[in-house]
Amino acid sequence: MTPKFTDQDRKIVIDELERIQNVKLEQVKPSRKLYKDTNGMFYLISGGSEDWHGINANIMQSLVAHNQEGAFVVVKKYKTKMDVCVGSLVTFLQNKDKLLTTKQGGFQFHCGLTEDGLYLDEIPELYCNKVTEILFSNHQKDLSRLKAISKIINIEI
Repeated sequence: MTPKFTDQDRKIVIDELERIQNVKLEQVKPSRKLYKDTNGMFYLISGGSEDWHGINANIMQSLVAHNQEGAFVVVKKYKTKMDVCVGSLVTFLQNKDKLLTTKQGGFQFHCGLTEDGLYLDEIPELYCNKVTEILFSNHQKDLSRLKAISKIINIEI
């Protein structure tokens, strides 16, 4: 089972986005998912090991009030790496009525993975391209199942 997306994972993603964009990101408190760079652009960063993601109503209201282009960032966490995918924040906001709502007034969406990114099941016109892959240096490959398979087919491990 893949561990949850943690605050440390978010920090790693933020550091990578800052490097790619050559900007500094600051958290828009009290949200853990909303950031703004030194040029005033918003970054909505949602991460997890599952394909379901949620955004609370307050974040959505804040973004709709600003109504400006930004980065809609979805991070898919695996055991060995994190894929960072980015799409248009404006496209996300313009289609917010297509999202499922929660009892608390928040919004949720589901991701469909592709070979070079992901799309939202609820907003298929919003495609998020994979912009980087962050590898975990401390993870060892699990070869235990491969050893069993090597007895069936002729492969070397």
